[in-house]
Amino acid sequence: MCGLFNGCKELIEIELKAPNVEDLSIMFQGCKKLTKMKNSFGENKNLKDISGMFSGCSSLKKDINTGIANTDKVTNVTGLFKNCENLEGLADIGKWNMAKVEKYKGMFYGCKKLKEPRGINKWKFNKDTKYEQIVENSSLDGLKAAWQGNEAKNTIDN
Repeated sequence: MCGLFNGCKELIEIELKAPNVEDLSIMFQGCKKLTKMKNSFGENKNLKDISGMFSGCSSLKKDINTGIANTDKVTNVTGLFKNCENLEGLADIGKWNMAKVEKYKGMFYGCKKLKEPRGINKWKFNKDTKYEQIVENSSLDGLKAAWQGNEAKNTIDN
């Protein structure tokens, strides 16, 4: 499903169900008028790449539900919400498992209006994660300290 709706500049609303996919990268990239989504990717246990999925979706605003429930195998979230400059809220990402993510640069780049999604401060990453790259040029800069604290807790617990 990689790039399925990439560049659909007139797409405003979509309802999509796709339970068994590995790659959702750049799926809605550049869909500048997209404002409403009702996506369901179910308990997709094979999903690995969601990079750039919503990159450039500048009309997304409040309480956006990505439809992604299982991120246990996801390794790439690079530019996932890059330049979603009007995005204010994400409803369903707080419970994501980020432990296997290896590529994350610019995940929230340009998201200047985004309020901290509930639960995101508890995300746990691998020990080599550069947190500043996830939140650079966004309104979420304060999360770096919370994530570093989670890393310290993980080290003590192990």
